[in-house]
Amino acid sequence: MSDNSKRPWFRFHLLTAMLMMFAAGGFVWANTLPESYDLIYDSKSDSYSIDSSEKPDYDVRCYGWPTSFLAITEFDKTFLPKPFALDLLALAGGMAGVAFLSESLLRRRDSRKPIAPH
Repeated sequence: MSDNSKRPWFRFHLLTAMLMMFAAGGFVWANTLPESYDLIYDSKSDSYSIDSSEKPDYDVRCYGWPTSFLAITEFDKTFLPKPFALDLLALAGGMAGVAFLSESLLRRRDSRKPIAPH
């Protein structure tokens, strides 16, 4: 049997897995915080506006980070697939960034340690 001291590229340290778990929890937390908007219907322009000076016609809660992909009113729910895809890309990029940064720092630290003779 040959002694292969090089680790496979796909192995993560336990600390990296834990940091990725906390990062995923942060993304879930950010996506579940509602943003509330009060919509006022303007009959002249047949549109809605966000205004706090009048009594609102609708209360809208939007969910998602960095873009809102779910809007909930008293009457319906609206799911937006394109912003949801952007949120998934942000999640994947954030998780990859945490993993890459953590592994880079840990492997750099490991390479400085002296190798003990067998």
